[in-house]
Amino acid sequence: MLLISILAVFVYLGLWLVGSPPPGITTLIILSFFGIGLNSFGIGILGEYIGQIYIETKLRPKYIIQEVYQGSAEAELPRVNHRKIYFQNVNSGKMYRF
Repeated sequence: MLLISILAVFVYLGLWLVGSPPPGITTLIILSFFGIGLNSFGIGILGEYIGQIYIETKLRPKYIIQEVYQGSAEAELPRVNHRKIYFQNVNSGKMYRF
């Protein structure tokens, strides 16, 4: 198909230089390019949508736990320390550092 398109361009240029291009061929070419552009735009949007679905279906965690600390349920939550955030699970009492 690409070879036919390239050949058609050369034939059209040859006819244009001679001075007798077929009537309406320019309109057909412009409409073809518009349709191809519209299809490409739609395929791009569809690809972004499918890409987001793929990322969601990998089921990767939104964060990675670096260390797990054992603690009691009554332990006080530490504050943010040097950009490391600590969380405590209320049910198990485990401490998590991010």
